[in-house]
Amino acid sequence: MKKTYLLGGGIAVLTAAILAGCNSNDDAPAVAAPAVAAPATQSLTVTPSLGKILNAKVIARNAKSGIEIGTGNTGNTGIATFNVTKTTDPVVVEVQGSETAKYVDESKLSSTNNGETNFDAAQKIRVTIPALASNIGVSTLTEVAYQAALKKASNDEKAITADIATQANDAIRKALAPELTSITAAPSVIGSM
Repeated sequence: MKKTYLLGGGIAVLTAAILAGCNSNDDAPAVAAPAVAAPATQSLTVTPSLGKILNAKVIARNAKSGIEIGTGNTGNTGIATFNVTKTTDPVVVEVQGSETAKYVDESKLSSTNNGETNFDAAQKIRVTIPALASNIGVSTLTEVAYQAALKKASNDEKAITADIATQANDAIRKALAPELTSITAAPSVIGSM
């Protein structure tokens, strides 16, 4: 008979423990999830030029990961300013043409022609820089340097290092525009006016 009381008492204690653990009390304070810090951002101004480029999409991406860190549009000013996620890796900025994008071709400017030429969806110009800056110029010179950096990185954009970006930009500057201090400096864009 004592075994029955022991067994019954053990079951009662076990049942009470299970019920206490399952107690759902809606009045209990909720436990807050740990706060996740938002990534640090900064403002980026991109000035592309073939002459002023209007209504073109601008994408900045981390060269090492390929992840987009921000986008903007040149609109009617020819300059895109937008926020990007900070990174210490090299950065590629790409200016993409579209059905509505145009650039001002200086050779076509006249009293009767505003020089606007289609910058279609198949066209793009890029720059690769060793580290994120606040003002970046994108031009045919930077596209040539981007292509040189890409070739040096075995045609793998993710393999472009800060050294490769710096060397390519400097080699193109020395060969094609030695009067410039940097080919990635924001140019003065020429518009139709």
